[in-house]
Amino acid sequence: MVNSPIILNGKLYSLRVYNHWFIISNSEKRDVFYFNAEATYQNFPEQLSIQSFRSNSEHLMHYLLQLNYLIIYDFPRKWIRRRVIHLFKKLVDLFGEDNLLHPTMLNVNNRLCFSCFNFFKSMYEQFNNLYPQSLPENTPFKEGSLLLHFLISRETYVSPQEHYTLSSKVELEAELCTLDLQIAYVDVYSNELIIYKDTFVNPSDSENYEMVKKVFLVFNQNNAVLCFATPYKAVHKSELTSN
Repeated sequence: MVNSPIILNGKLYSLRVYNHWFIISNSEKRDVFYFNAEATYQNFPEQLSIQSFRSNSEHLMHYLLQLNYLIIYDFPRKWIRRRVIHLFKKLVDLFGEDNLLHPTMLNVNNRLCFSCFNFFKSMYEQFNNLYPQSLPENTPFKEGSLLLHFLISRETYVSPQEHYTLSSKVELEAELCTLDLQIAYVDVYSNELIIYKDTFVNPSDSENYEMVKKVFLVFNQNNAVLCFATPYKAVHKSELTSN
């Protein structure tokens, strides 16, 4: 294990290396970032502690390509360590220190826990298999939920409008058909909510109707605070074209 000091924006961080893991901690000894140089999949969550592809930064992609080039061609570890530090600094500028590593991956001492990481990774893979068609219906996923974190990262600098359609409180509230959904919505409600929806259509045997499922994504400023999916419902095709 190697420890290296890092100074960024007047703050002190330290880098330690454990096997192929490069882990960075802040001055409070809380781990805030990891890079796994042995990962088979070259991004979040196996290799990197954040969904980097949600940033449109060309510099960030350049750092990642450089790093993986050094790894593939077996460059000295000190070269890799230097590039990991550059990558970390760029990610802090883009996303902020608190958004680089999900707290579920940490143990009680705020250190990266590999059993916690494996659980997180399995949950991430499970979510990818579920979303969107099999996402549990009428089930609220809130800010602290693993599934919500997988769906959309905080402070991504990519507008959700590029991926989702703006919705309204009226449309969302019409779908709050269970007590759990209603309570979850009350818990996060504010006048500043921004609501998006993802709409999925399954063809039906009817000439006039399609089976439609909605996933609502509720934000308070830049923070995702609630997500839930409706069951598939029969919707007249004219309503789909009008929307």
